Amino acid sequence: ADKRAPPLRAMSYRDEAGTLAATEEHDDEDDDADVDPSVALSDSEASDGEEGGSSVTTDVQSAGAAEKVEVRPIPLVLRSLFKGRPSTVWFGYAPFLEIERTEGLERTEELTDPKLLPLWFKAERNINCVAQSLKRNGFRRLLKGQTFNVFWGAHLNEKQLRRLQPNQYVNHFPGSYGVGRKDYLWKNISRMQREHPGQYDFCAKTYLLPQDRDLFERDYQEGELYIVKPPASAEGRGIRLMTKLDQAPARERAAVVQRYIDRPYL
Repeated sequence: ADKRAPPLRAMSYRDEAGTLAATEEHDDEDDDADVDPSVALSDSEASDGEEGGSSVTTDVQSAGAAEKVEVRPIPLVLRSLFKGRPSTVWFGYAPFLEIERTEGLERTEELTDPKLLPLWFKAERNINCVAQSLKRNGFRRLLKGQTFNVFWGAHLNEKQLRRLQPNQYVNHFPGSYGVGRKDYLWKNISRMQREHPGQYDFCAKTYLLPQDRDLFERDYQEGELYIVKPPASAEGRGIRLMTKLDQAPARERAAVVQRYIDRPYL
């Protein structure tokens, strides 16, 4: 964590006059549907990428008449339990869960230092759940430039990683292919199982096709439930279940097949 990336408050907002105000939010299940009003792109954000951000509109009483004012989420920072360590951004739960995150709440405080604001995130493409979570908790989306606090996108190369500042975070660390790709992850777990069988017995039996095809067909038990995954995909794309051997991927197609665990350790 770093100084520039602090945490956030559950659902508190401040209006233009600096008065705290509460507002309701909602999430739509459909990513392409209307998004949560608290995280919708503002006009300025969509145009120049430097001034836009998360905002909501709420009713306030002024001189006896109701009027609309624009408010923004206030980031909360969570103080570290360890001396000398910086605070981190604190994320509240999404409103549709209808529960409030409380753990650590007593150690949070509003981020008000103008030198650390606003908090920016940059994304190569719009992943609705990521964008909404960041915006709901006080981040604003950066469309141009490199002054982001959080970057969400493809793996950066070595040169790009060297240019990162202490207050900048990315979603892929160097070498994360070793655990990010499903086929590489199983190769690493399988190697550790051979070296430390007692410590790595928590993973379901896994087969890498097509090289493990004969082994899979030998071990296959009719009626067992298996899960089939692409070796290098994300966000649930291409994942399916199979209950019959003839539902297995084509013989030359790359895939990861595992016994299905209906109650995994999470």
